[in-house]
Amino acid sequence: MLAEAAQWTDFGWDDRDDFDDAVLWWKNWFSPEEAWIFWREMADYDNIRTGKRFSNGLPIHVAIELRNRGIDALDVRDAAKHAPDAFNVHSADDVARAVEESRAWLKANKRGRTSRRRGR
Repeated sequence: MLAEAAQWTDFGWDDRDDFDDAVLWWKNWFSPEEAWIFWREMADYDNIRTGKRFSNGLPIHVAIELRNRGIDALDVRDAAKHAPDAFNVHSADDVARAVEESRAWLKANKRGRTSRRRGR
């Protein structure tokens, strides 16, 4: 378990305030990268979309529902870049719609997935 914990801290989950959140994502079988995208990157996206400053990102229950639909964090990251309309990170249906729009845009523009697996 120490090696797995090291993966989380190496990815950036090293702040004491992040510990409880990291454990919640880990207990629900998310990787450090997936959790980072859903929790941190989608918080940044939501803050810009709503004009607020303190979004908590995509809620874990939404992430679980998306995973059950076959949508991963990289699909959501692509949707934040390529979906024509902004989407509500608190609604699995809204995020799924944006992912489908993003996939259609990528296909129409003859592009593959633009997100790559890498650190923050």
